Amino acid sequence: MFKLPLVYAVLAAGVVRFLGVVPPADSAMMSTLKLTGDAAIPIMLLMLGIQLANTDSGAAVARVGVSNVLKLVVAPVFAVGVVFLLGFSDVTVARVFVLECAMPAAVTPLSSVSNTTTGRAGGFPARST
Repeated sequence: MFKLPLVYAVLAAGVVRFLGVVPPADSAMMSTLKLTGDAAIPIMLLMLGIQLANTDSGAAVARVGVSNVLKLVVAPVFAVGVVFLLGFSDVTVARVFVLECAMPAAVTPLSSVSNTTTGRAGGFPARST
């Protein structure tokens, strides 16, 4: 039922804001929510690391090798071309654009969505021992 709880959290936050029942920013509840939110990405990366440690790395690397090379090598080179083509006036914005093009894809799809063929989170095959 809850394949991606983040969607439900965003919808709940929208309803709360629409109804105007948001607690004050300096309240204990908001401090707790901020701490929880700040911990979300490190926890997702930890979960992803645990999942990847339990995979058959040879099969996983073979499936994602080409896409990783495209994302980490070709995309930044293409982004540099776009920067020169569009003539970015701010050097910082140009650097951030190239850096963002070189960033790996989001962790959320890998750590939250299960693959129906394997039944395992992330869809990676289990490591054969």
